[in-house]
Amino acid sequence: GLGDVYKRQHDSSAIVESEIAIIPTKTVRALCEQFHEVYRALTLMLCTHSRQAFHAIDELLIYSNEQRLAKAVLLRLAENNNNIIAISQEELGAQIGISRQSINKLLKKWQTNGWIKRIYNGFEVIKAQALSDLSK
Repeated sequence: GLGDVYKRQHDSSAIVESEIAIIPTKTVRALCEQFHEVYRALTLMLCTHSRQAFHAIDELLIYSNEQRLAKAVLLRLAENNNNIIAISQEELGAQIGISRQSINKLLKKWQTNGWIKRIYNGFEVIKAQALSDLSK
């Protein structure tokens, strides 16, 4: 049927081991009809996802790779209790849409500038203010 045409609208990949639950469309429709809260929750989730997608597109169009990387690093710093960013270059690149090679070049530049110190599987931020200035 027509539903078969739309089986795979998107591809996905996981950086860490993950589990995926596949819920048939028929089941989702039945739940929405029986429980209006499910319909509302799915609608809110879709709206949130759309806003995030438009924000990501705006970021790609407006900011340079270096600015996007600085923003991502600053967000991670805000979540940490220290200045260590423990993340692989591949994972960081996947999160902000930059190749691992580009991430590596920018981190080398930042290390030369004295803004970061590279460590195994990550780096330590030495001058967060420099990254903050860059991210604007």
